[in-house]
Amino acid sequence: MILEPAVSAALVRVAEEQRRLDLLASYGLKPLRKILFCGPPGCGKTMAAEALAKELYLPLVLVRFDAVISSYLGETAANLRRVFDFAASRPMVILFDEFDAIGKKRDDVEEHGELKRVVNAFLQMLDSFVGEAITIAATNHEQMLDPALWRRFDDVLVFRSPTQSQIVELLERYLRQIGTLSLDWETNAKALNGSSHADVKRVAEDAIKSALLADAGKVTQDVLGQAIEKQRERLQMREDFGNRRP
Repeated sequence: MILEPAVSAALVRVAEEQRRLDLLASYGLKPLRKILFCGPPGCGKTMAAEALAKELYLPLVLVRFDAVISSYLGETAANLRRVFDFAASRPMVILFDEFDAIGKKRDDVEEHGELKRVVNAFLQMLDSFVGEAITIAATNHEQMLDPALWRRFDDVLVFRSPTQSQIVELLERYLRQIGTLSLDWETNAKALNGSSHADVKRVAEDAIKSALLADAGKVTQDVLGQAIEKQRERLQMREDFGNRRP
């Protein structure tokens, strides 16, 4: 993974605190176990949770909100209770993805009373949770979260889109498996400015496939340029579609 130094350092700190539980406990301290991941889609939030679980040799449990949220009164809170009961059963990393689906501000006039009750229930469960699981909530829309939720987390990590130098590093890593020929790294990175980590990976994989299918042996500037153009067209289509939505 290629992350900002502050985010990398924070993840290392979380792992180190889990490994030295006895030392912290001897001073009456508890490790960081409730973490909020914020940032745009495709910038490494889920991958960071996977990496943390792997580093600590713990299972990663992904909470799917389409399976948790129910239209029946009280059932969503009951589903959340079952999730927290499971999290208390053994050490694990539990990831609440798209957390804003249940963490919206309680004063949001567009939300019905049931979802407001769910937020209250989640706050109570998070406060009372005493298991050894590391709870991670990930959101692409941190501005939509209820302010009370921010106070419940031990740390907040912000994942940002890669810088141009990070884009160059990502391209070099992804294209290393096949090799390159006369690439203008800086120009390519500039063309991908504003892309997410996932976007850069998609471009690299598209270029590799094109090179392989053409029996080219290596990724050339022309092949990579075509992959970048396809990605820009895809983003433009997505933006156009979003603007047409009511």
